[in-house]
Amino acid sequence: MSAFDSKEPINLQQDEQPLKNNIPTTPYREKQSMQLCAKHAINHLLQEEKTVWVPNKGFLLTNTLENTDETTSAKDPNIKINLWNYCSQRGNYEKQKTKNDYINENAEKIHKQMSVKPTINDSYYTDPKYPKRITEFTSDLQKWEINYNLYGNKTLEEIKEKLNETYVNNTLDDLDEGGIGCNMSSGMLPFAWFDSLIMEVLGYTYVEINDENYKEFINDALKDPNFLGAIINKGGYHYISSPQFSNFICTYILADSLNEDIYTCYLDKDKDKYYKDLNIVRGYLVFADDENAYKSVAVKRMNNIQQNGGKKQINTKTQKHKNKKTKNQKPKKTQRHKNKK
Repeated sequence: MSAFDSKEPINLQQDEQPLKNNIPTTPYREKQSMQLCAKHAINHLLQEEKTVWVPNKGFLLTNTLENTDETTSAKDPNIKINLWNYCSQRGNYEKQKTKNDYINENAEKIHKQMSVKPTINDSYYTDPKYPKRITEFTSDLQKWEINYNLYGNKTLEEIKEKLNETYVNNTLDDLDEGGIGCNMSSGMLPFAWFDSLIMEVLGYTYVEINDENYKEFINDALKDPNFLGAIINKGGYHYISSPQFSNFICTYILADSLNEDIYTCYLDKDKDKYYKDLNIVRGYLVFADDENAYKSVAVKRMNNIQQNGGKKQINTKTQKHKNKKTKNQKPKKTQRHKNKK
């Protein structure tokens, strides 16, 4: 049986890390499993195993991957976020939304059409610019009469109820084929589904970037002491991250679960290579500038840096990074997305 067919939890947390002040001191690593690069990118950004993939379990799980009660918070450090359940819930939401949109749009259209029976003298058929329309009249009238037998003399709400009875529900597989849903068998997460996970669940703010504006926005974000890093979509369903608080001695860093060593480190002089290796299609810049945001390992390291005068504490006595303390700067062309309180 392949990993793609496995029904077992995908739990790739690395061996226990050494601690300093109860904060792990070494970079967190997850190797690629199935097509869970979105999960790996999030965890590398947070520097811990916050998200897991456990089929047929709830949204929030304990450290032992058991279901929790409804009072549990996703921001509890002892709680895992089950992306399998997130995908299932979000997929069912998208299914319902698709159904509602279809019913509302078509009910309005049918209600309007049923109000007036078409005649051959209607302007639609007599318009001299379109002489062939008159040949469509007989067919259009037949269709109208069929619909009238189904929906004639009904209110808008009654038409919606009728459409609801005859609507064929899509499956989650149908969503995946349409390019808007998770692949429940392999764990692929659509780019558009990151926003609520970042903002509503974890409480972070974000700026969405693309292949045209990313350099400007990343350069701006690097000046922000609350910048956690970036989640990058390289096209399709492949994601990497650029975590700011992995405890490496470098200016720029990429974490890619497909790479043997996970991390690639870049110095100031390697800036152009860093941007080239990003190979970005689109992405999210993530900020922990809300005091109620989840206190991940990365956030704890960030807070330690700020409490120690803005200098990154790295596992060496000879080299440190300076972190310029500036006011929160918003990009010039887009606004930071925040969760409304």
